[in-house]
Amino acid sequence: MSMGLTEIILKVAEDMQILKLMGDEMESLLAARNNDGYYGLAIALQNGHADTIQAYGELIKKAELNPDKIADILQAKVKIKLKEELKEAYVFGLSLALQNGHAHAIRVYGELLNANSAVFDHDKLVELLAAHSVDGAGHRLPALYLALQHGYADAVLAYGELLKAATLSLDETAILLAAKRFDNVPGLLIASNNGHSEAVLAYGKLLKNSCLTADKTAELLAAKNNDGVSALLIALQNGHDEVIRAYGQIINDLEFSPTETEQLLVARCESGLTGLFLALKYGQVNAACRYGELLRSAGLSPYNVAECLAAKGVDGQPGICMAYQNGDTDTMLLYAGLIDYAGVTAEEIAEHLSEEQKVYFLDVVNECQKITL
Repeated sequence: MSMGLTEIILKVAEDMQILKLMGDEMESLLAARNNDGYYGLAIALQNGHADTIQAYGELIKKAELNPDKIADILQAKVKIKLKEELKEAYVFGLSLALQNGHAHAIRVYGELLNANSAVFDHDKLVELLAAHSVDGAGHRLPALYLALQHGYADAVLAYGELLKAATLSLDETAILLAAKRFDNVPGLLIASNNGHSEAVLAYGKLLKNSCLTADKTAELLAAKNNDGVSALLIALQNGHDEVIRAYGQIINDLEFSPTETEQLLVARCESGLTGLFLALKYGQVNAACRYGELLRSAGLSPYNVAECLAAKGVDGQPGICMAYQNGDTDTMLLYAGLIDYAGVTAEEIAEHLSEEQKVYFLDVVNECQKITL
């Protein structure tokens, strides 16, 4: 089954006089598999054949199968082999479409689900929308995670349309949007790590349309792993300035409170390390510059801006001191500009440091300012 699958399905249905088929015969046609055990609908989703998905919808409409049979067909589960010592696992067709970025196919599939929504009990629908895949070790990976990992922005938006059409509780919506893999790493964190700024922006649109509370939305946007490493922190560390720009746009669009905004922008993990510290340490000048733009546009108080610019590491040492130790004059020059651009003073930033670090910091800032002279 490949490019001619649609025509084959419709031609076979016509030749077999589909309306005269018995229920079991109809089910066999709709559940036809290739030599690898893939159902036709799963193949269509995997390869992005939206017309084939529509053809399945026409057949299902004409058939008179019981709801459970239709639900099983629409799940388009594929059995896959794992390592020898592990059991077999199933992957949903929706997962195949998302991990390959087939946005149009996902939207057509969503129309098919909506047309047959009555066949699903609620738990089965939630399971289908989660559409877990598995890695080679059998670890579960949500479908949205895979789309974010690969940067398929339009597929992320298409998935959001599926969620919007479903009748989900706020808790169910939050769990699906978190898209956490087996080790509690959210999909947004991986998108940020990989520099997929358009996918990050698409995710922000999902959050805006989610009707979740502000604190839950902020939690999802932070996208922290078990160590408290956030999506913004990882973008600063890796120098993904376009991701940082996207992140700032989302924050502005969602209109968080000053407290929520500050908590997002400080990008501090459990150890106390901040994202700006890493950007300064590793000389990610463009990322640090973009971060400065976020601070200026966020409407934070001078106190909170100063706290963010302190950019402390695990031991409380400011990131600019690391740049100074590395002889990174470009980063030092950038930091001096950040202070002026953000509208705070070095002394205000120093108030967030220990007495030991304060003196060293002010000396380093003085050296930074000499570069500009």
